[in-house]
Amino acid sequence: MTFKNKHLAIIEDNLSFADVLSSLLDSVQLKSTHYLTAEAFLEDTHTEIHCIICDIRLPGMSGLQLFQQLKAQLINTPIIFVSGHADVRMAVKAIQDGAKDFLTKPINNQELLDSVFSILKSDQSNKKRQALTDDFRKQIHALTRRELDILQLIADGQSSKLIADELSISKNTVEVHRANLMQKMQVNSSSQLVAQAVAFGIIDVNF
Repeated sequence: MTFKNKHLAIIEDNLSFADVLSSLLDSVQLKSTHYLTAEAFLEDTHTEIHCIICDIRLPGMSGLQLFQQLKAQLINTPIIFVSGHADVRMAVKAIQDGAKDFLTKPINNQELLDSVFSILKSDQSNKKRQALTDDFRKQIHALTRRELDILQLIADGQSSKLIADELSISKNTVEVHRANLMQKMQVNSSSQLVAQAVAFGIIDVNF
């Protein structure tokens, strides 16, 4: 899996350490932008950032304060904290609050890269899942009232003949609707059709 076009923020007031991080990321073809302070990062509203590497202790706003502000603004960019001062309680609090990792200086290069790759991989998977979910919801909205009725009856375990009798339509018409349902919901069987419908709350199933 490649991570082209992924951009990381390095928020670090130690210029030499920031250069080390930037060179490390560059060695694996990851772009990064360096910010001396949390405030400078917040002022940059134009750069799309996929992961943040942030020192806990910064001049002005601390890394933890930045994290809390981002969460308050519903900005969920994953963050890795680094600190030259090993503080177990601080690390635990950061992780409990939602930070993805907490690393202590001097940083182990491979450990940092493993953390970054894990975060970016998870982010890509989540976006793919969300895209599939959004596409599926569009398919749901395309279902007609009749198709929804038939879908519910299929979930209730009724055969095409019984559905036809209940809705006063022909069995062939039911089969056409069933085929359309499976095509719209991108499944290959009635069981998959029902499972998808239940998962997205389209129908109710009483066992």
